[in-house]
Amino acid sequence: MRFSTEFAVRSSYEAGPDGSMQQGYLIRMALEAGYLVTEALGMDYRWFEEKGFMFVVYGITIEFIAPTRSNERICITTWLSQAKRVRGHREIAFTSAEDGRAIANVQLDWVFVDKHTLAPARMPAEIVERFSLDPAQACQPTLATAAGAMVGEAHIWPHRVEYREIDILDHVNTAIYLEWFAQAWGEATGQMPNRVRRQHSTFSKSARYGDTIYVRTQALDNGTWRQEVRQAETDEVLVTNTLWAAQT
Repeated sequence: MRFSTEFAVRSSYEAGPDGSMQQGYLIRMALEAGYLVTEALGMDYRWFEEKGFMFVVYGITIEFIAPTRSNERICITTWLSQAKRVRGHREIAFTSAEDGRAIANVQLDWVFVDKHTLAPARMPAEIVERFSLDPAQACQPTLATAAGAMVGEAHIWPHRVEYREIDILDHVNTAIYLEWFAQAWGEATGQMPNRVRRQHSTFSKSARYGDTIYVRTQALDNGTWRQEVRQAETDEVLVTNTLWAAQT
């Protein structure tokens, strides 16, 4: 089942210096798409609260194809391409509602968990039945990962987690990590973060309010970038990322 809806780029705070919606807001809309679908199918936030389950993002791949325009209307189309016992893939395609051009594609790799223990839980059959699967993929699978040898020196971007970065689950919102990666890459290269074209992130553990973290950014010899979010005190890796950027 494919679900579609529209929204407008709000120039008052979503658009950046170039007049296009900042990438972080597109990622937030991609995360919101899943909630819109379940709500339309009679499974809103309260429904999941009562059942004691929720979806947690394990991985995300996003491709930025073309910029938006200020006040432009954007169409989101989303569908579930895969659903196993505890994991699944949600695809999201962003297009212009005005001229149909492709803007961005996203694939969310999520885990179904018990809300109280955060342990993986088997999805009730009624959920999968309501979704109905569509195997098409929004992102190109060959661009999801990249292997290469590290070159040059690593750039370190330190940060202390701020309250505004915490979401309803009391940990850093998924979109924030991708914003951190883009910012850290921009500071490492001296380029604007909006030159980022693709990111593929895998989440192992969450950062929380007040944590001191750092983002390590390292160039690879194949033209991509390897990034990690680490706890500053323990050096534990929380999130890994592969980043592609527009050629200069």
